[in-house]
Amino acid sequence: MTLTEFLSILNGEYKETAGTSAKNQCVDLANAYIKYVLGLPIIEWANAVDFPSKAGDNYEWIVNTPNGVPKEGDLVIWGGTYGHIAIFLEGDNTRFTSFDENYPTGSPCHIQEHTYLSPKVLGWLHPRVVLSDMQVQLDQLRTERDTNWNYFTAVCEALKVGANVNIAVAEATKLITNEQTVLDQARQLAEVQKQAQDLQAQLALKEQAITDIGAQVATLTVEVGKAQQTIDTLTQQNKDDQLELEALRKAAEISQGLKGFRKWVFDTFIRN
Repeated sequence: MTLTEFLSILNGEYKETAGTSAKNQCVDLANAYIKYVLGLPIIEWANAVDFPSKAGDNYEWIVNTPNGVPKEGDLVIWGGTYGHIAIFLEGDNTRFTSFDENYPTGSPCHIQEHTYLSPKVLGWLHPRVVLSDMQVQLDQLRTERDTNWNYFTAVCEALKVGANVNIAVAEATKLITNEQTVLDQARQLAEVQKQAQDLQAQLALKEQAITDIGAQVATLTVEVGKAQQTIDTLTQQNKDDQLELEALRKAAEISQGLKGFRKWVFDTFIRN
């Protein structure tokens, strides 16, 4: 049983536990807590003020100091002829609340506000057992179990199946398989898109190469045009030179003919 469950059961009730002659005393509540929550032997035939000396090795006795603060579940003990004992719930070094019985006198089990001075707190017994820690872990596991069950029922509702593990697992397996198929298709699509991007990049490079070649062809075309102009000019000059050479040849022939004619005239008419 947890401390929370213990409080919910006894809050507002009177509790009598074996080991005391008086009825519904603070020690009755303390022993019930020791028995049902801590799982330890009750401390019989003892006033509250005597608990520290009779508690034994199952507890650590911690003397009250100005800065001391008990932990949840510690048994706080007050001084006096009979003293008082209660279960610490929460607080600091100036005030705290605890679960009490017979404080004020005749009251049932309830949550009570206290200070450390009026009456004076002597100290508190801290249980050495780990049952409370184990109970906390158990409570946590129960909470996780409930949470997981809620998740399971929510999944079953989403799958539109009853709370049947086999059916839910089968449907979940289908979803996982479908999801894996979608992931595979997405991966393949990504690969195709990557290939398309690579091809697009290669195409862009080829288009750039074609553009560069076109620019080179345009440049060569201009150069060829210039070279053709030069060739045409040289061809024309060659034709002109040939015509001039032909004219000079004819002139030379005429000049040679004149020289022969003169020589004939000279030899024929003048020398004789």
